[in-house]
Amino acid sequence: QTGSSLKAPFITLAFMSLPVIPDFKLTDKGLFDRFVAYAAEQGVRPVPRDIARSRRIIEAQLRAFIARNSELDNSAFYYFIYPIDNTLSRAVQEVQGQ
Repeated sequence: QTGSSLKAPFITLAFMSLPVIPDFKLTDKGLFDRFVAYAAEQGVRPVPRDIARSRRIIEAQLRAFIARNSELDNSAFYYFIYPIDNTLSRAVQEVQGQ
């Protein structure tokens, strides 16, 4: 009994740092770098200044969408997207009466 609404909270904890995706052997940095390379292959010209400015958001979104498509589902998606989503953050504050 963990008090968590997640089906597998310890898997969530293990996933949080995303150290390695077993099938791809990618670290967080590797995941982001592959995403940028993929975008370039699709014709999106990389602009280092823009990449640096957007990195935190892109990394959070990558983690969130990977988590959503795992057994962790939407709970994990919101866990990863919450820190970068001002609207969601504000909605949570309102619901909590802050």
